[in-house]
Amino acid sequence: MRVAQASPWRTSVLVALALVTLAAACSRLPRPELLVSPDALTLGVSQASGFAVVNVGEPGSTLRFAITTETPWVLVDPSAGHVEAGRTASVTVRVREGQLPPEHAAAELLVTSNAGSRIVRVAVGEFTSATVCARDSAPFTAARTGHAAPPQDGALAIAAPASATAPVSADEATLEVLVFHHPTVVALATPVGRIALASELAARAGARLLRAGSGSQHDLMLLPAHAPEAALAALERDARVASVVPNVPVQRLAIPNDPFYDAQWWSWCFGLEEAWRVTTGATSAGPDAMVVVAIIDDGFNVGHADLTPKLLPGFDFAEWNDDVSTSASPHGTHVAGIALAAGDNRSAIAGVAHGAAVRLLPVKVFPDDGGNGRLDALFTGMRWAVGLPVANAPPNAHPAQVVNLSLGVGSSPTMASAFESVLREMRERGAVLVAAAGNAGSGAGVEYPARSDGVIAVGSVDWTGVRSGFSTYGFGLDLMAPGGAAAPSASGTCRQVLSLGPVGATSTFCLAGTSMAAPFVSGTAALLIAHDPPRYRGQPAAVAARLSATALLAHGMSSGEYGAGIVCPDAALGAPSRCGWPGATSARP
Repeated sequence: MRVAQASPWRTSVLVALALVTLAAACSRLPRPELLVSPDALTLGVSQASGFAVVNVGEPGSTLRFAITTETPWVLVDPSAGHVEAGRTASVTVRVREGQLPPEHAAAELLVTSNAGSRIVRVAVGEFTSATVCARDSAPFTAARTGHAAPPQDGALAIAAPASATAPVSADEATLEVLVFHHPTVVALATPVGRIALASELAARAGARLLRAGSGSQHDLMLLPAHAPEAALAALERDARVASVVPNVPVQRLAIPNDPFYDAQWWSWCFGLEEAWRVTTGATSAGPDAMVVVAIIDDGFNVGHADLTPKLLPGFDFAEWNDDVSTSASPHGTHVAGIALAAGDNRSAIAGVAHGAAVRLLPVKVFPDDGGNGRLDALFTGMRWAVGLPVANAPPNAHPAQVVNLSLGVGSSPTMASAFESVLREMRERGAVLVAAAGNAGSGAGVEYPARSDGVIAVGSVDWTGVRSGFSTYGFGLDLMAPGGAAAPSASGTCRQVLSLGPVGATSTFCLAGTSMAAPFVSGTAALLIAHDPPRYRGQPAAVAARLSATALLAHGMSSGEYGAGIVCPDAALGAPSRCGWPGATSARP
């Protein structure tokens, strides 16, 4: 009997095909997806709380995770594990009472996995505003956000990081489809029959069933890559199918793509995302094409990518020239970034009024040597900012509708009459005047110019909505806004306010103070003016009244310590308000 033998050529071809098939199978392992929910917890000293680690990835995938923290008083159980697709692991969080810092405390848990990492924020203690703020945990969309962590407080980040998690490829997205059935068909189907229906439709079309719906819910199918059109046509021809739509990406509205946006707790804790659904300051319907915000401060990083498109010609009243740049000082740049840094441009951060119609008028009144400014330069710069004539200075072609003063000269009564003269003229020009309350931390009343009539005096709250320890309060205080905490957290995360840095085109920097709270209010005022010019442009009293009427004064917040409350841009713009924290009871109507 003869035994047929394969030729060497045929054998090599078969081996090559086998290797290609094996490599293809190994290269396409099911991908896990990490989701944590909720991403912020509040618990008492003797209480326990928890969150879920969920694998929302592809069927057959395995998510392996570990949880770490640099805070010794937090206990986590379990600290590691694995989760199959569609399953959940429950994590319990407790407190080591003997190691808990005095007063309230905050910590962060880092969840790392083979599908990226997420942060869970933990707050412990008595909080005036009930609990820390947290963004929604949105499956898939939120889980695919892979922005790197911000720098530590006071540290510069010259280059913006790339996204840490790759999105679903365009090819895969176009192959996934949602299959909807006619109501009469699903109404008659039993749960078992419903699954059988989905399986039959997928088999007939040559598609792969990823998930069968229940009842009237759609089925999720994957079309074959070699013949997607034919499979789609087969599904659409079936009399039981009502419609077939591609599984297109869904984006969260009004959330900019700036790489450090996820570190901007001062944006998403205070209702800015909802406000941006109304306006970002991209356009203005007023008689002028822009809303001008004057930042009266030290120098500016005029080469920063987030400021360059916003800049108008400014002036330096400390050195008396038109060069408003700085080589080192971060203050003016940082303040300007909070108010109006260009957003949705894949650079650094997004300011409160990040749309193109809101422009920056840089007014420099401090010397470059880092020393204090002089009252003469301040008063002269204030007059020039709103278009009042200033001897030996060029005319200001772009008078400001909003003026930010993140500075102070103390609370001496001798300053009252001096400031009132120039401030009266500025108000007559229709400018909204916003000033920092001061950083003395006392209840003796705010500093000038915030102390003056007609100026919105702004104090600071931290990321839990509690008055910052440094924030001056008492007489003259009008509103509160995010200004951060004085020190970084144990994990090095910026619990100050992350904004623009003084060196480099994409740099960021962390600072805390009422200086940071004031531009949040200035940016909100600019949004109001851009959105409704007839009501608010040239009407500073109307702007101030609207901000106060819509502020959040939660249970336990006294007016002496919080003024009218925390500024809520969403409520101010008439949007459904998400400003604040779960459980906070607002005093506003």
